[in-house]
Amino acid sequence: MIDYFQKFKHKLFLVKNKSNRSSKFKYNYLNKKFIIFGGGTGFGYEIAKHIFRHGGDIILISKNKEKLKKARNNILLNKKYKNNIFIYNFNLLNFENYSILFKKLKKKFKSIDFIFQCAALPEKNNYFPLLTSTNKYMKNSIKLNFLSNVYLFRNFIKFFEIKKKTRFV
Repeated sequence: MIDYFQKFKHKLFLVKNKSNRSSKFKYNYLNKKFIIFGGGTGFGYEIAKHIFRHGGDIILISKNKEKLKKARNNILLNKKYKNNIFIYNFNLLNFENYSILFKKLKKKFKSIDFIFQCAALPEKNNYFPLLTSTNKYMKNSIKLNFLSNVYLFRNFIKFFEIKKKTRFV
């Protein structure tokens, strides 16, 4: 897989200046904590690699424990700072267990700076999956790709004090 962030470096964060043009700036990841749901593979993994490489503390969460361990081990190969990486095995489709996860996170971390929600069910079919997918797949897709975001936001607010700088992505 192409390292997305290596290709685009720090173009991830853009700011509009007074002339309404975007300009890039470097974000300081040091001493910041990032939760990344779906961090075992795909976009979540690539985001975690980039942030960790630049000094941020990473909290990877995924339903697949083996992928989490593999992702953590690969990310640790590029350690330059005294930052940490933590992994939590959690299935976002288990809505009734969100409070348990957030209680664990609250106990371990005083605050969180960013939450990235990258977990998703990809479309199986190439042609308009809503028309051709099974009902079960479509329901799970809606639960994971939409409802999990609502539950994450609700539970985060319940367990953490909101800082002005906390961001959901």
